[in-house]
Formats: sequence, structure tokens, C-alpha cells
Amino acid sequence: MNGGTRGMGAGMSISLVENVGHIVNENEELRSNNNELKFITEKLKKDLDALTKYVGNIPVNYITGG
Repeated sequence: MNGGTRGMGAGMSISLVENVGHIVNENEELRSNNNELKFITEKLKKDLDALTKYVGNIPVNYITGG
């Protein structure tokens, strides 16, 4: 009886290790995606700030055609 229980426990341990490995890999991929999105967001913020300054410097009569 004990031998069977040990065998089952070993199988569960291997399965758990595989699951943990999968979760760690997925976490690393998500972290990488997050870092990429942070970089892109910062670039978009800078571009938006530059565009806002540019648009703010356009004379109103130029926009309205007057």
C-alpha cells in the first residue's frame, strides 16, 4: 500500500513541477509584453505632447480659414 502511495505522490510532484514551469514561462512572457507596452506607451505620450504643442502653436485663423 505504501509503495503505491509513493508512486502516486511522485507522479503528482512531476505534474506540479511541470505546471509551475509552465506558469513561470508564461509569467516571463507577460513581463516581457508588459515592458514592451510600457515603452510604447511612453513613446505615445511623448508624441502626443509634441503634437499638442504643435497644434497649440497653429494660429486660430489658419485653422478656421480666416
